[in-house]
Amino acid sequence: MASLFPSCWISKTPQFSAVSAVDPETSDVQTQREPRTFSTRSDTRTSILLFLLCLSLVIPFVVLVTWWLAVVRPNQLGFWKSAPIGGSLNQIGAKSIDLVSSAVVAPIVMTSINWLWFTFARVVPCKESHKQNFVPVTSLLHFSITSSGSYDLIKTWHLIRARRGRFGLLAILTLLSAATWSLFVNIVAYEAISVRQKLPTHSDITLKYLKETIPRVWKNTNDLSRAEYAQFAIGYTTTLHNVFFGNYVEDYGQTWSPTEGFISVNASRESLSKVPNYVIELWNVAAHRGTISCEPAKINQFKAIKWTGESLEVGALLEFPGNATNTSTPKLTVFRSQFPGQFSEIDRLENEQLYFILYNYNRVFLGVMDNWNNDTRVSNTSSTLKTDFGSLPKFLTTSDISIPETMFRKRQVEVYGVVCDLHQQAGVVHLTLVSNSSRKWQVSSSYFEQKKDPVEDLISQCHGEYQYHAPYGELVHALSGIGTSLAAPSRHMVYPSITIGIDFTNYAQNYLYAASVPESTLLNIGLLNTTRMPQSPVYPVAGVQEILKYRITYIPGLLFLGLLGTISCSTIVIGMTIHSWRTKSIRLGLVVDGLRFVADLASAVKEEHMVIDAHEWERITLIQWGLKTKMRY
Repeated sequence: MASLFPSCWISKTPQFSAVSAVDPETSDVQTQREPRTFSTRSDTRTSILLFLLCLSLVIPFVVLVTWWLAVVRPNQLGFWKSAPIGGSLNQIGAKSIDLVSSAVVAPIVMTSINWLWFTFARVVPCKESHKQNFVPVTSLLHFSITSSGSYDLIKTWHLIRARRGRFGLLAILTLLSAATWSLFVNIVAYEAISVRQKLPTHSDITLKYLKETIPRVWKNTNDLSRAEYAQFAIGYTTTLHNVFFGNYVEDYGQTWSPTEGFISVNASRESLSKVPNYVIELWNVAAHRGTISCEPAKINQFKAIKWTGESLEVGALLEFPGNATNTSTPKLTVFRSQFPGQFSEIDRLENEQLYFILYNYNRVFLGVMDNWNNDTRVSNTSSTLKTDFGSLPKFLTTSDISIPETMFRKRQVEVYGVVCDLHQQAGVVHLTLVSNSSRKWQVSSSYFEQKKDPVEDLISQCHGEYQYHAPYGELVHALSGIGTSLAAPSRHMVYPSITIGIDFTNYAQNYLYAASVPESTLLNIGLLNTTRMPQSPVYPVAGVQEILKYRITYIPGLLFLGLLGTISCSTIVIGMTIHSWRTKSIRLGLVVDGLRFVADLASAVKEEHMVIDAHEWERITLIQWGLKTKMRY
């Protein structure tokens, strides 16, 4: 095999250091030949490239430090979570930016910087000296054709087996450059975001009016069909049960607050549920706000009026200030109501507070009756009770509420309460969608007129008609009628005297809630009857729609590793350059690329006649020749 190896290889191409080849069996080396004199043009080019090489280290380092201090630390970015760059684009626009970034910008930048790195890294594979720094031809071949990053492990192995520092650093540079390339082309991405956008001016979003379209006949539940009656009865009973347990349910477009009152939109539930799914806000929706005002009630008389066997009717005579011309003479007004149920349900309640509600047209009396058995009075009572509405005078009487005569039993009772009025204000609200699956809307902001109109509550008509009883159990001894449910969340115990008290503010707010919800239920039932209501007026509304947009993002971890990889690669190349700075080739930038390697090889072996037939060699012979033939620049 010795005859196959050239004994000497000297390049005759100008401006390149000569190379020499050695036969591994004889180790004969021929003296090198000096290159031609330097040129000013080569010096200038090398200086420019060295300046660019330094920038490839400085710029990524400055960017990394600035980005870390100005962006990462203040915003506490997650390394592997996408961070927004910006933009509100459609999918094509976002994909185009992603494509340009990953397929155009990043490859151009990395190709340019790779050319710079490998230009300096491939200058003189062995430091110029007269020492025997021989390198296998195979390693030189891979050295000369390596011009960019690569994950080719075979190439890496051939570079490492040269056992030269410059070859090992080039192998590391090749892998780091490939990794940096992969990082940079994947930094920029895009993600879908939901963007709120105002609906067009001529939007076709409309809602159906509620109160403006319902005749007064619908206020009377007797006019309902059997199915409608059942639907309303279920809603009415459910509302009172919810109040009893303190569970205030807000329906479509309703908001309940003790401070703000009961807000309900003037739009049917059906029309709200049909708003397109992409709409998430509705503006300037017609609405009403119900409020309640109360004052202390001065009771002049309280008694049972009649008992029919199935209900007990109770009445109270309340005193109010006289008119403007005669303020000295009080005005007496009768409030009355029925308590449905058997007498035994009422008679067994002893030494307890009983809660009841009496009516006089549009006004309501929210009352409490302290009940004692056999004239035995509970201690810790006073003539007045302090509340948010003022001091409530207590009316003490021995009243016969035990009817009929056969079950007569005298009881000493103390009665007090407040007289309340319901009001309504017209206005507009902004609605926000809180549940896309159920299409449930919630009031986000509102505006109402200062004017308050008195209203008649629907619940007064249903008080005796629906024979409502509060849930009976250990929570409270229930009196028939709605009073027990409305007062249940307001009751509290005062220890150690075990005196049962009540919060009249909460009592009144519960009444407002219980009076408002059934009305909305009834009006929505009426609109569903297309026979009676064939044409329901509609009105347009503005709002906000949610559309799908895309924004450009990046992964901080990929950017960090990419900049770190760039700094590492530049550091390696600069280190290799500094180490070989005294050589003539490094200052001239004489690159051993593929073309130079082929030219030098052809020049070296042209006199070796046995190599002329190398194209006929077997693969194994060619590999052995490449590994055993060693060269030196």
